[in-house]
Amino acid sequence: MPAKLDLYKKFAADYVTPRQPVLVKTHAAQYLAIAGRGDPGGTEFTARLGCLYNVAFTIKMARKFAGRDYAVSKLEGLWWGRRKAGSAFMLEPRERWRWELIIRTPDFIAERELLGAVAGLLERDKPAEVRDVCLRPLSEGECVQLLHVGPYADEPASVERMEAFAREQGRTVDGVHHEIYLSDPRRVAAARLRTILRLPVSMAMVGGMLMGASVATAQSPAADSVTRLDSAWARSYAVHDTAVAQALFASDLVVVGGNGSLKNRDAEMRDIRPQAGLRMHYFRTRDVDVRCYAGACAVVGIAEWEFEFNGRVDATRRRYSATWIRGGPLGWQMVTLHISQALAP
Repeated sequence: MPAKLDLYKKFAADYVTPRQPVLVKTHAAQYLAIAGRGDPGGTEFTARLGCLYNVAFTIKMARKFAGRDYAVSKLEGLWWGRRKAGSAFMLEPRERWRWELIIRTPDFIAERELLGAVAGLLERDKPAEVRDVCLRPLSEGECVQLLHVGPYADEPASVERMEAFAREQGRTVDGVHHEIYLSDPRRVAAARLRTILRLPVSMAMVGGMLMGASVATAQSPAADSVTRLDSAWARSYAVHDTAVAQALFASDLVVVGGNGSLKNRDAEMRDIRPQAGLRMHYFRTRDVDVRCYAGACAVVGIAEWEFEFNGRVDATRRRYSATWIRGGPLGWQMVTLHISQALAP
């Protein structure tokens, strides 16, 4: 039997615990995630954390019984407020805080397994909010990292040291505040809590020029936001989520199919809506690359989907490209989508 996979050990360099700030190069990873808003420890936070763990352990146990076991990774959290990047949210009222609770998950876990876990949990009368758990990539690149020991309320002093260190290294904070929880606050005294703090950074501006780069990289707030929305786009097909798709698609969306055909938003929405006899197994993306330029981002990747229609199973794999611009209820909207001819297996 294969050894039990432990991502925390496999990627130990991502989880260094220095008491003084250091620069680290983090690996891109896949996470189970659920987002929310409000006071950490509040009713919504506690309920959605429970949903995340329900899904994480359901998928893990299914994989274990299938012969490929792995350890459920430590809880992590992304935190922001009116400003997406940095720690400014800590100065805002806690009820306005935005957060995304995440658990690192092996790359071999796919959308199909997530959908199966959610369906099973709903059959067992678990909260409907388990449907809000999604699979999402996260690529932070270079970060400043530090181990904070003590109450969560004392984190601002540690973050100040991290931001000062970033400036000394010619970096600027350019991503969402990230925490990795090494201690369980239900079992460990506040003074002994161990939390890894992580701030994604990029080269600082000098004389109006960005040192070492001319476009936003994958760890920038814009690219990170579009990466998350690209994942939500794929999931909208998998679960027939027309509300999300409506928010993601610009009103003047243009879709170019693999055969050169053109579709508008209404026609694309018809492909997302449930149909009699249709059962989606999965719709997922991989090898996604996001490049952002001022108010627009270009996305390229591979889309894979499998469905059953009136008893016949069909699996498809295509390369795709999309253009996103700022705007819409989610901050960015897709304005063009091009699906290529089928790729060779």
